[in-house]
Amino acid sequence: MSRGTEKGFLLAAVVVGYAVIALVNSLIVATAERRGEFALRRLIGSTRRQVLWMMSVEAMVTAVVGIVLGTGVATGSLVPFGLALDGTVLPSGPGWIYVTIVATAVVLTFVTILLPTALALRTKLVEAAVAP
Repeated sequence: MSRGTEKGFLLAAVVVGYAVIALVNSLIVATAERRGEFALRRLIGSTRRQVLWMMSVEAMVTAVVGIVLGTGVATGSLVPFGLALDGTVLPSGPGWIYVTIVATAVVLTFVTILLPTALALRTKLVEAAVAP
């Protein structure tokens, strides 16, 4: 592997790392700010399990939309590059890389949404419902 290729991989890793950190922070903060909503749902009769189920569905929708949009953006840049490089529309790398990226996106999305939700559900209902 040439030195230029190593620098390219390092640059890609740094960009992806920053994107992941930004995504994780955004999801954690957005979920934690909904603490009052979760408390109100509990006060009107929703169980802890129902709130976690609702957030699981939201996490799945978020993950699917992110994967579809991310795949579209990647395709928009990889297809022209592949056509110019070797005349094919498919990347030359192994398919397990895409599967790993998708699985990682799903796991990160679920963890960064469900963990703050579970922690928010541990607060006292009345205090959480009236807190700003």
